Amino acid sequence: MTTPKYARVEDEQRFLVSNLPAEASDPRMLTDRYLTGTRLRLRLLVGAGPTVRKLGHKVRIDGAGPSAVWHTTCYLDEAEYDLLAALPAGTVEKRRWSLPGSMCADEFLGALRGLVLIEGPRPTTVQGTAVEVTDDEGFTGGALAGLDDHDGAAFVAAARRRVS
Repeated sequence: MTTPKYARVEDEQRFLVSNLPAEASDPRMLTDRYLTGTRLRLRLLVGAGPTVRKLGHKVRIDGAGPSAVWHTTCYLDEAEYDLLAALPAGTVEKRRWSLPGSMCADEFLGALRGLVLIEGPRPTTVQGTAVEVTDDEGFTGGALAGLDDHDGAAFVAAARRRVS
């Protein structure tokens, strides 16, 4: 595949942890809607600053796992976001916390309550007990968004056993 014209490379590592790190700060609320049948993610970010609405398109880099993608972002106004939000989608809600070193911690809500992931640009190291899940398809946003309440609770229980 040739380099997509407006995309940038995103290559992150992801770690499963049992709790938020003590140094987590500046929480923001994220709602990610993975539009059914597409590689598109609609994101609503609410925090201390202005609300951000954006449409993301992620395409895996040839031969790479789920962590390395070409990522294109388009910023939307409220009317554009509302129009796209009416499309069928799987949804993930999480609280994103800032961490030192360009990393973040995602504290999932709803059916995924109790799931905490830390991610950051490669190479990333995490202090304490952590299990790397970078190349585990089950921990991708699209896969998590596809879980219903029952499957989400079972997924979280299994994930928590991995870090206990």
